Amino acid sequence: MPLMSEIVRTIDDLLNLIQRNYRQPDLELIRRAYTMAESAHRGESRLTGHPYVTHPLAVAYKLAEMGIHMNVVAAGLLHDAVEDTGIEIEDIRKQFGNDIAGLVDSVTKLKKVK
Repeated sequence: MPLMSEIVRTIDDLLNLIQRNYRQPDLELIRRAYTMAESAHRGESRLTGHPYVTHPLAVAYKLAEMGIHMNVVAAGLLHDAVEDTGIEIEDIRKQFGNDIAGLVDSVTKLKKVK
């Protein structure tokens, strides 16, 4: 049972927002990133009791609201996968290329600086 209230976004919410906000949305990229994030975080929960993947979805949704490049939105979905799961940056590089892997790696390194 959730402990706190929060807005919980779904992959459909994110895809609908992207379709509305982007001229040439790469929905397949977002679906693939979501699939990797959901699989990596499966079984994990937030303090609210919601599945952990709701956090990366919320990050990606906020980035899409801002109209940020699709690669950044995909990286938002993947940003905790390297730090918190068995996913390696090379796994992301193989599936999504250097740009997205570089973005995810940068966020991971920023967290280590704290």
